Amino acid sequence: MLSLQEDFATKKPMIQHYIESCGHVCMFLSKFHCKLNPIELWGYAKYCYHKASDRKFTTVKVLVPQCLNMCETLNIRWFFRKTWCCMDAYRKGLDSRQTAFTVHKYKSHRHVGLPNKIIALMEP
Repeated sequence: MLSLQEDFATKKPMIQHYIESCGHVCMFLSKFHCKLNPIELWGYAKYCYHKASDRKFTTVKVLVPQCLNMCETLNIRWFFRKTWCCMDAYRKGLDSRQTAFTVHKYKSHRHVGLPNKIIALMEP
């Protein structure tokens, strides 16, 4: 398999080189998992658009940029913090139900609790 080749595994993609050369951090997230992908901010912009839209093209041209800019820094930080909590829970071996409980229960921006404590809290 190509992904097991040493040169393939150690070489950075060209897009990553470009992003890092501009002074940004390039972070590849798990594919197809909405809770681990802050691109879900797009959903917030769509929500704002649907609230204000009259479905006319001239309005769309004005509203779309406004809605994309409506997502405040606090909302962006909240999405990323939630993403990091989910990633931390999955790294600790929790399943999806335990992860959902953990993200709801623990509000720390640094980490979620230990798996045995989480499972004990979930017990009736």
